[in-house]
Amino acid sequence: MSDRGRTNTIETVLVTILLIIFATAIFLLVASGGEAYKNILKNRESLSRARVASSYINVKIRQNDTTGAVYISDDAITDKKTLVIIHTGQLDGYVTYIFFDSGALYESFVSEDIRPGMDNALMICRVNEVKISSSDDERSILISSGYMQNNKPGYIDSQIYLRSGERSSRDK
Repeated sequence: MSDRGRTNTIETVLVTILLIIFATAIFLLVASGGEAYKNILKNRESLSRARVASSYINVKIRQNDTTGAVYISDDAITDKKTLVIIHTGQLDGYVTYIFFDSGALYESFVSEDIRPGMDNALMICRVNEVKISSSDDERSILISSGYMQNNKPGYIDSQIYLRSGERSSRDK
C-alpha cells in the first residue's frame, strides 16, 4: 500500500472516530436534557396540584362564608381534620365535607341526614398533602398544601379569614 493510500485510510478512520465521539456527545446531551425536562415537569405538576387544592378550598370557603357555616371537624370522615361547610339558601339541608386522604383531596356533598364517607366522595385532585386547621382565635382557616420540589417537600400556606367572624358551635 502506498503512503497516499495509508494516509487516506488514517484520515478516514480519524474522521469516523471524531464523528462517533461527536454523536455520542450529542446523544448524552439530549438524554440529560430529557431527564432535566422530566424533572422540571414533575416539579411543576406537583406545585400546580398543590395550588389547585389550596385555591379550591379557598373558593369553597368564600362561597359559603356565613355565620356558623364553616368549621373544622376532627371526626367527620377520617381521623384527619375535615373542613365542614353547611349550605344555606337553595342548598339548605346539604353539607360539604372537604378532606385529604390517600394522596388526594376529596369533597363529599351530602344531605345533612347522610353520613359522609369515601363511598360518596369525589376526588378533587391528587396532591402530596393537605392540612386543614383553624387559627387560635377560630376566626380563620389555615390551609397547608404540600408539594415536592427536587425530592424535597414544600408547602403552600394560606390563611382564609372568615367574613362571618364566628365559628360554628357544632364542633365543640
